[in-house]
Amino acid sequence: EGHEGERYKTEGKEIKNYKLIEEPENSEGKMEVKRKEDGTVKTEIIIDYRKANNLTVEEFCKKCNISKQVYYKLMKSNLNFRAEALYNIGKNTNLLSNDLLIIED
Repeated sequence: EGHEGERYKTEGKEIKNYKLIEEPENSEGKMEVKRKEDGTVKTEIIIDYRKANNLTVEEFCKKCNISKQVYYKLMKSNLNFRAEALYNIGKNTNLLSNDLLIIED
């Protein structure tokens, strides 16, 4: 939870029958959104996911637990929303967060 440019730290979650062997390299860092050379947000992965799964904007937003307003802000490279939305997209679509975010130490 937070905004682009803010620092974050994650904690391991206990899951029955699983043991965390090693803390991931990106368990803490600074939140940055991955951008193309022209400064716009790299949204193709989201568009491709929607097409491959035949999802409308509404269905995608519901699946990812984000509002349509956040979705359209992201598509227009307006990042005035909580970083939790990108986390929700990654978590609920199995898209790699590395494709959506750049994590700096």
